[in-house]
Amino acid sequence: MGRPADVPAYEPDLYSRQAIVAPYPHHARLRRLGPVVWLTKQRVYALPRYAECKAVLRDDTTFISGERSRAEPDLQQAVSRHNTQQ
Repeated sequence: MGRPADVPAYEPDLYSRQAIVAPYPHHARLRRLGPVVWLTKQRVYALPRYAECKAVLRDDTTFISGERSRAEPDLQQAVSRHNTQQ
């Protein structure tokens, strides 16, 4: 899955230790990029703004997946690594 040319991309790794420890600068940059952002490292789309998240969560007819989020296992691994390194 690739991103359309009109969707901005975000290069930093949101699952890096630094991003997990200090996520707010990443969140702010993502919101400035737009309502839909391609996360290059995870190869998934992100909805960094509340309004779009709310709309998608309320429309389970249009936005439905037979599988869980691809990013979920990566997030669990990153959080586990961070918790064990403290």
